[in-house]
Amino acid sequence: MKEFQVWQSYIDALNILTEQYENPFRIKVLKTKEEGVIDCRFVEEDQKRLVYEALTGVFKDLTFEDVRFKENHLLYPTSGRLNRTNDAKDTLDNLARAHHFTYSLNPGFSATINYTHNHLQELFDQVGIKERAKLDKPVYLTIEEIEKIDGVLEDYPEVTRATDIGAVFQLEMKDEYMARQCEHTLKFIWKHAGVKPGAVKVDSYDIYYKNKYFFKDFVEVIKESTPYYNTIHLVTYEIQPDAFNDFLKTKKHQKVFFRSEPHANDNSNNKSQILPDPQGNKFVRRFKNDIAKEELNDEIRHFKRVLGRFFKEEDITVTHEQVFRTSGKQLFNSYIEYIKASLPETYQVSLNSETLSFDFQSAEELDKKIEALERYSWINLKQHENGHKFKVYFEVSTPLVDLERRLSKSSKIKAVLNKDQNQLQVFGMLADPAQQEILKAKILNEYDKIDVKYCSLKWNEIGNGYLKYFLHFDEESFQEYTERKFMKLRGGLVKDYESEAPFGMIRYVNYPYLEIELEVDSEEILLEETLTVAGSLKGEKDKIKRLYDAIEAIQSDSSISIVNPNLKDGLIDSAEVKYDVDEIKRTLEYCNLYREVEADLLSSFINESQKEAIAKSLLAEDLFVVQGPPGTGKSTAIAELIWQHIRLQGAHQEKYKILVTSETNLAVDNALDKLRSDRHMLIKPIRFGSEDKLDREGWRFSLEAINAWGKDVTAYEDTLIVDDWVTLISDRSEEQAQSGYLKLWKEHLLEKDKTVREFFSQAYLKHCNVVGATCSSIGKLNSEGRFTRFFQDYCNVYHAEKLESYKSDRSWNTIKALNGLSVEFDLAIQDEASKASPPELMLPFVFTKKAIVIGDHRQLPPMIDTNEFIDSLEYLKAKAQEGEQRQKIKRLQRFIKRNSRSFEISHFERLFKGIHQNYKTTFDTQYRMHPAINETIKQFYKGDFEGGKDLECGLDMNCVDDPNLDNIQSRYHGITNKADTHVMWFDVNTPEVKQGTSRVNPGEVEAIKWIVERLKGNERYKHFVDHWGDHLQAEKELGIITFYGAQANLLKKNLPQDIQARVSPVDRFQGMERNIVIVSMVRSNRLAEHPGQEPDYEMFPDLGYAKNTSLGFAESPNRLNVALSRAKRLLIVVGNKDHFSSKQIYKNVYETILKHPQGEVWSFSKGDLKKVRNGNS
Repeated sequence: MKEFQVWQSYIDALNILTEQYENPFRIKVLKTKEEGVIDCRFVEEDQKRLVYEALTGVFKDLTFEDVRFKENHLLYPTSGRLNRTNDAKDTLDNLARAHHFTYSLNPGFSATINYTHNHLQELFDQVGIKERAKLDKPVYLTIEEIEKIDGVLEDYPEVTRATDIGAVFQLEMKDEYMARQCEHTLKFIWKHAGVKPGAVKVDSYDIYYKNKYFFKDFVEVIKESTPYYNTIHLVTYEIQPDAFNDFLKTKKHQKVFFRSEPHANDNSNNKSQILPDPQGNKFVRRFKNDIAKEELNDEIRHFKRVLGRFFKEEDITVTHEQVFRTSGKQLFNSYIEYIKASLPETYQVSLNSETLSFDFQSAEELDKKIEALERYSWINLKQHENGHKFKVYFEVSTPLVDLERRLSKSSKIKAVLNKDQNQLQVFGMLADPAQQEILKAKILNEYDKIDVKYCSLKWNEIGNGYLKYFLHFDEESFQEYTERKFMKLRGGLVKDYESEAPFGMIRYVNYPYLEIELEVDSEEILLEETLTVAGSLKGEKDKIKRLYDAIEAIQSDSSISIVNPNLKDGLIDSAEVKYDVDEIKRTLEYCNLYREVEADLLSSFINESQKEAIAKSLLAEDLFVVQGPPGTGKSTAIAELIWQHIRLQGAHQEKYKILVTSETNLAVDNALDKLRSDRHMLIKPIRFGSEDKLDREGWRFSLEAINAWGKDVTAYEDTLIVDDWVTLISDRSEEQAQSGYLKLWKEHLLEKDKTVREFFSQAYLKHCNVVGATCSSIGKLNSEGRFTRFFQDYCNVYHAEKLESYKSDRSWNTIKALNGLSVEFDLAIQDEASKASPPELMLPFVFTKKAIVIGDHRQLPPMIDTNEFIDSLEYLKAKAQEGEQRQKIKRLQRFIKRNSRSFEISHFERLFKGIHQNYKTTFDTQYRMHPAINETIKQFYKGDFEGGKDLECGLDMNCVDDPNLDNIQSRYHGITNKADTHVMWFDVNTPEVKQGTSRVNPGEVEAIKWIVERLKGNERYKHFVDHWGDHLQAEKELGIITFYGAQANLLKKNLPQDIQARVSPVDRFQGMERNIVIVSMVRSNRLAEHPGQEPDYEMFPDLGYAKNTSLGFAESPNRLNVALSRAKRLLIVVGNKDHFSSKQIYKNVYETILKHPQGEVWSFSKGDLKKVRNGNS
């Protein structure tokens, strides 16, 4: 049970970290925009005050005034108390990471070196550019201005312009897309509330329901199911025009004022009547969406009585409308996802700024890229004009850059360069005061080596009785952290902190500025007002609740907390699963079942290990585990598992229900898509989830789409699964057609009129036996105690009458009836389970009689960074008051530290290794990779197969090198000089560099840039890419994978922009594949302090750099396995072979490439290439 304690602590920590986003923060209202939208500024809490408070744990007598943030130091009395205990220092180190600062406990001295000339500004002035020259930020220039600069750039050797120029264009949503979302919402409300779309007014995509009141629970369902997340009540009091004009003439005499009139707020007019500002001859009042119906009616009657003092009753017409609204940002989110699915990675789309951007290097390339975008008819791009400005970066080489690099080589000197101010602050840290003159001499010596023209050096004085300590607060890092926090809140609700009433939705973030779409009446908001609000992460809290529920259900002693109590012990410790025989494959029951499975397969591509898994799983009563290495056909196998269980097990009961689930939408949709068939009607899958959040494959199974199809004869772009059913029945009618009646029947079916659609959609839902849903969506109640979307979808299919009663009449009885229902499946199949934490893995199995778990413990485990968790908790602990919360955080930190190893092993691995061989199988044949790539991958699976077998390649050996790219068995590429090369290693011995908590290796970036540039100029590569149509973007793209986010960012900045490539850290590539993959290993046996650091063989005689033995993230072979196994045709590894050969499994990979007939190894150094050896030499 220890593992459960570990993961209980993980959920507790996750809950605390989520709660931090609900901490209050202050905003200042700057202006109102369109109706109901405000611009505001985040009022920063005093982060520097938190840094000061952290420092006082060591510097006991420190005052806030003596912390000199701007000068990168603090002053401390020589008589001041210093707490140098290990505990105090460890605490301060943790707080330094959490609060974004670095420090030294060695006192010292400082100097400021200024460079007084701005070469870039001088250049701008010469060519007549009025833009201020920024040295560390982008400058926005027109093409004409860039060309002017390029014309004189050679006269300014200190100035370099970045090769890539950034184009940023505002995106506008196509009206057709907005109309489609509006139509979808109208249909949804029609289906659930019975209001036909024709009876509704739509204005600028806002939906108006006249004299209709929707109860709060139903409004919540609409918010969850459509982009229309906001609703208000509008009550309009229209006055007969003549009566209104007469009123305007006499209102002052009657002491009646409109709210905006000067005397309206005059307290002396305490007998006057204040009315809202009219809109023409109408008074319009707005009410929040959660106002009770009785209260709303009271408000309507009250204001009508007020107006009755001035108008006759027959002159007043009252109209109530409930208005459903969406925002451009809400719609734009789904629109962007639609765009991203089709655009190559050379184009970037920002949800936050609603822009499309890309890099280019010339005006001709700019025109080509814009022309390429015009092929995508659904992209509405604001075209550039002559005055459009582009993002340009300049690098100005001053002596300070070189001086910072030189001084940073010493561990006793800190140098902080402010490029924008051309200022270098230097700090010497003294373990021994006698070293001061030596360090000063060293600084002066390095200073004298640079060109000191335009330079000035000033030694900074220290007051008597004080010592100076280095301190650097990284403001940029703090701003990035804060912006990430707001990005997490973007699209979610913020509440008024005191009343907890909904305030609005953050729809745009550009730190420190926020744009909020209001839930409250904008007339209540005052400009320059400072408000305190708090965030709300309902989706995250819902997921956390479901994880808590899963842990509680598994740990509970109750026999009804889980559908199958036998699963409890097996999911905790799979060794507890009982077995009757030692080897089930030797039994007659297994042999007969195997033959029965083999006789009626859904797919003709099922191999022996998959058949074995299916037969064994059919015999398992409670739990079965499958290890599926990369490319082994897991989706095909899942479809076959479903087919055989429904065909054989479903024959013994009326409705056999299967749940197919995974953490990713893609895995669920792929499994369902494999179930489509043109020869049977036995399997009827349905996809739960909001239609607008599903991609094309999932949408065709969508419950929403099927319901809409049944009521609407509108043609859809793609066929739904119900269309397949109608077509199959129609085709069978044709096969049996002996008379004209059957032909007429066939024609009637294919017309798919309202009667046919209604009948088939209802029949399909009635016989649904497979449900697809993501793991995180599964559950009955959300964090607010309401029924989840998943549960309502489940009831829609399996308890439709009770759900309809509940929706039409939300009484105690209907709620009780629905609450008494439970979610129950006969079988749940979970894919990609190795990436799930134990609570995530167990969540779907609480609701099933039998569980099949599919994953691969040789690939990525759950992505839990315990160090990041601990740092984040440290930050929250520092902000928490003394008390229970602070103590809880301390306990969590200690527990997570002690059990950090437990977070690195997937629960799937424990299940697979613990369970008896009768209840598990490993797929042993892959169909993705060329055999040469398979040879490198199989190192990771040694010992995983029965009888000492290795991972096999299932491709036809006679076809794998077929130049015909249309042959699905071919893995030919033809782009290398030696056409049949399929695995390569480029040995790069450059040093790695720390970048925060991440790592970069600029030498590997240069090597990959060299490779990509040669591909770009290779006619064979162009021919290969051109072979694939525009609809096959993944086939065209290079895959470039690394183990660190910082390296991925550096690669993106440096690679040519006119080549289609997906650059990602390895954890975002699992489940994907590309024809050609380049892997950047990053880690090296050499460690530099900064990019560009030259080797120093005096200090480091062996390598010229500090030695490094750590493999970092690559210490686990799982990451490298995932990275290498993404390639189908050509795999290129770029890394330090000496460093990685220190681990035997990586040495095996390198030597396999070195010795393989279709492998090559090259030594790469500063653009020079030397072939080491291949298998033929």
